[in-house]
Amino acid sequence: MDLAEIDSYGQYAEAFVSLVREGTLGCLLSRLARRLLCLAGDVSAFKVLDAGGGEGQVARRFARNEPASWGVEIAPLGQRR
Repeated sequence: MDLAEIDSYGQYAEAFVSLVREGTLGCLLSRLARRLLCLAGDVSAFKVLDAGGGEGQVARRFARNEPASWGVEIAPLGQRR
């Protein structure tokens, strides 16, 4: 993957982040993460990787339940919260 291809993800990432911050998509991701946690059961002994997770909504939800959590995003996402 070259730098131009990585940079092209930035435009999609910015649109995704905007949708998440507006609320509707953020609520959906939060519900999805809660459902994943219910299905996974006790995750405290696991390590979780949220690959391509934008600003890390899913990784943060898992981290609240005590597993070691990491988020990785290839696209530049401008200002971080």
